[in-house]
Amino acid sequence: MEHEQIDSLNVVFKLTPVERVNNKEVFMKLLEVVSAEKEAKYHVSFIGKYDASGKLPNADYKKYVTKEQFVQALNDVDWQTDLLKTNFRFNDKTNLELQCDKGKLQIIVASLTVHDRWKWYFRFLGKSFEETLREQFFRVTSTGIIPPGRQLLMMKGTDRYSNNFKAVFIAPMDEPIKEIEMSYSDIEGNMDKIKETWFKMVDNNDREKNFGKFDRTIIIPKQGGGSPVILRSFEETKQWLNNNSPSSVASISPVFRSENDQVIMPSFIGERLIVVLTTIPAPSDAKQIVGILHR
Repeated sequence: MEHEQIDSLNVVFKLTPVERVNNKEVFMKLLEVVSAEKEAKYHVSFIGKYDASGKLPNADYKKYVTKEQFVQALNDVDWQTDLLKTNFRFNDKTNLELQCDKGKLQIIVASLTVHDRWKWYFRFLGKSFEETLREQFFRVTSTGIIPPGRQLLMMKGTDRYSNNFKAVFIAPMDEPIKEIEMSYSDIEGNMDKIKETWFKMVDNNDREKNFGKFDRTIIIPKQGGGSPVILRSFEETKQWLNNNSPSSVASISPVFRSENDQVIMPSFIGERLIVVLTTIPAPSDAKQIVGILHR
């Protein structure tokens, strides 16, 4: 067994038998051993059948919410050509996945905590939804299609401050992910907690490294509340947030410009914290901000 350290939180163990073995027997033995662990909680399993082009059509990528359903389905599996994944969680903090992909056995151990969510996003750029689902299925909450012909993928994670958040990915059909639409915090409604999270994310020595150079903050008033307000410095933005509640306006959107004209906006809309990533240049006016946040 060899291991590959993907990063500080994720490890893949590759199993290479030293003698000819039956993949099903090895997989079932691993399933039995993991299931016997007291902290192990069965989460979900998948079985996928590749088509002639080597892709996994959605119709042939099936989900099993109970271990009994999954074990029963194994009777119809081709262990040399199909993809099998079964997933356990330990204390809701660690993900352990048993996988057999075209006859290759692996154990994947991954933390469910995202250390830097804005960096985690970029792991998916240039990948298809299919690849993302296969690699990160334990975080996926929903998939679908939205008009006109675009794919939608929502994933759930936990950041370094133990705050849950959801990320939204959108890409044209049959094309790789080119940008991340947005993520939003699950601490909706608790403005003190939302502001605390924002300050932890943004107000630190790594701000420019993680987000880019501060460009401006655009405050959109509620309907009938007058014209948008532009804050020209990060200090002004901090002062405004210290003295006001973001729920008093329609939105407050700090704009950071990073390399390659990537724009990151850790914004407040109502009583929700939203982080928007886009590849367009920093918007020049409030109307463009509104268009991005509400498209």
